[in-house]
Amino acid sequence: MSDEANNPIEELAEQPEDNAPEAEIAEDTQVVEVESDNETSEPETDEVDGEEPASEFVTVEYDGMEYEVPNNLKDALMRQQDYTKKTQSIAEQRKEIEVQTAALQQQSVQQQQTFEEAANLRSIDQQLAQYNDLNWDELYQGDMATAVNLDRQKRDLESQRQATVGRLQQGQAQAVENQRVEHAKVLEEGQKVLATRIKDWTPELAQKVAAYGISRGLKEQAVQSITDPVHVELIDKARRYDELMAKQTVKPVAQPAQAAIKVKGKRAAVNKDPDKMDVNDWLKMRNQQVEKRNRA
Repeated sequence: MSDEANNPIEELAEQPEDNAPEAEIAEDTQVVEVESDNETSEPETDEVDGEEPASEFVTVEYDGMEYEVPNNLKDALMRQQDYTKKTQSIAEQRKEIEVQTAALQQQSVQQQQTFEEAANLRSIDQQLAQYNDLNWDELYQGDMATAVNLDRQKRDLESQRQATVGRLQQGQAQAVENQRVEHAKVLEEGQKVLATRIKDWTPELAQKVAAYGISRGLKEQAVQSITDPVHVELIDKARRYDELMAKQTVKPVAQPAQAAIKVKGKRAAVNKDPDKMDVNDWLKMRNQQVEKRNRA
């Protein structure tokens, strides 16, 4: 074997480079997308022929203010507003219930105190009745010390009775005042409701509605004690209906007959039969005919 056959380096040097053409072929096979200057690309759009594109922003009223928000946020914002209103309504109802509960508890305490004071007063009156049944003259003559002691006990009971009556009267006055305040509060709330349900609701209109209710047979005290706005609204509807019917049934006032107007004019001439005319009338008529013919 020769040295050239045994030399692997020279064999590798004589072999052609096969990798380079493959690379060129790979480069030639790549597709290059070149945009032509003459071609105009049209943007994709979801628009439908004949329809205007939806507005990107819409006006939404939220908490008394108007805002421009994206269209896709409108529903979410409206749901949030509805949730906020319901939450506020629930909070107001809860607060109202708490106020009513506190008022009922206070009323219950006052009623319990009144009951206890009344029971104490009844017990004092029963004891005083026993003292009043005693024969005080015999007691003073027979046993002065016992009579004095009993008289002191009787006077203590009378003082207790006076204090108990005072507390009862004060409790009753407080209860009346609480009822007055509660009634005024209920009336105020009712007036707010009526202002939203009845157009142009004013104190003058309220008096007119009350007067109508009394005229229809309601007691004045009953009308003044009405607190439910629904009842007031019903009375006002009845009043408006009666006023409307009264206007429709009013008959128009008859106008006095006017005298006939006389029209003055010339009296039309009456044609007479020529055979029945005398000579003068006939000549006069004949002359008139000749004059008319000449004028024509």
